[in-house]
Amino acid sequence: MVDFLGLTPPAESRTPNDPTSASTVPLKINLSTADTSGAISAHSSLPAPSCSTASLTHLAPTPVYAVVTPSTWPSDLSHLADKFVSGLSADKFERDRQIQGVYNLVKKYGTRIAMNRFTWEKYSSGKDHAAAEWLPIYTYKPNISLSEIWEEFANGLDRYLSTRQLEDGWKARWRRDISGLKTERGRRKKVTDLIEDLSRKTNWNTSLALRFLQDTYPIPSKTQKYLKSVRSFIDHIQNRDTGSQARQLIIDAASSYCG
Repeated sequence: MVDFLGLTPPAESRTPNDPTSASTVPLKINLSTADTSGAISAHSSLPAPSCSTASLTHLAPTPVYAVVTPSTWPSDLSHLADKFVSGLSADKFERDRQIQGVYNLVKKYGTRIAMNRFTWEKYSSGKDHAAAEWLPIYTYKPNISLSEIWEEFANGLDRYLSTRQLEDGWKARWRRDISGLKTERGRRKKVTDLIEDLSRKTNWNTSLALRFLQDTYPIPSKTQKYLKSVRSFIDHIQNRDTGSQARQLIIDAASSYCG
């Protein structure tokens, strides 16, 4: 018989049919652990429950990424930890690849890395690129001038990587199949291609090309409908039917520009 406290009764109180047989080890209570109210504190003599941490590990899946703290990074990279927003993998082999990838980015782009953010992306095929890589996060800056579109492409705005660097380093992958980024890239390329063509003219350079566009096609302006905004200008040179002709007229006008 077992009382409501779950304590095994003394051997002399057991009945012949008592399921607590002689093979049951009686509970030994240290009376020194009794409290002043007379209640017995048996915590020191009860067997410890068999539920070690190791036996519970199957209850929680291994996280894909460890918590990002400076201590999980090499000391010389810890200041960049929050820029690599996926964190480091819990798998040592993959984590080593990630850390080496960061070193490669720092070597190639220098301190500018600190102004950018990256996620760790895996691919089903590595035919044209690495099977996994740090992929930069970038959104085109809205409402900017023609000269700023060029600056974003050639040198980068606000110390972000330039869109030319993004294209050279990651091709279309950095746009992550986001339709808005693909569309905007096509629109802005019309401007950067125009500036590059102008700068190739004899005795011309990029600065002269930008000054020509600013002087001859000031935006905003009420003189022409397509000069109402940068978007209107891009629509003008991108138009499927008239865009090529409009673009050629700009190239021709540059021949008589004396800036």
